[in-house]
Amino acid sequence: AFEAAYMDIYAKNFRYPFGNDAVDVSVGDKWSYFKDSIRVYINMGSPPSLISSKSSYTFKKVKKKRGKKIAIIERQDSTMMEAYVVVDFLGERRLIAGQATGTTEMIFRWDIDAGKMLKVRVVSNLVGDFEMDEKKFPMKVFIRNIYKRLD
Repeated sequence: AFEAAYMDIYAKNFRYPFGNDAVDVSVGDKWSYFKDSIRVYINMGSPPSLISSKSSYTFKKVKKKRGKKIAIIERQDSTMMEAYVVVDFLGERRLIAGQATGTTEMIFRWDIDAGKMLKVRVVSNLVGDFEMDEKKFPMKVFIRNIYKRLD
């Protein structure tokens, strides 16, 4: 988490956090968004990796909680990643490189009146072929994160 905040590696779009087509949407609406070759850094010291994804959004519902109107928006991604990760084994830095594909599912809780993200739940499953020290190997990556605004 510190590395992500320090390096600012999360893609952000403050004007259209749910894609450019998410204007005047209503409960039940669906829309798509495509991102191509977005540069991300897996960890500090690693070269940039590239991610492309096609996202499908669904505006599920609006609920009231503590006087706030909260939009529940779901997103499913089909993701392709060209990954480069520097790892440290007993003081020796090595590069793991490869390609992976998979899915990511996200649930957003958005404060409609304040225009702020309250909570994001993310589950990613990627599978791919990687190489380190001229040896090839398959790898599965499972990531589960919850981001919550604290005010």
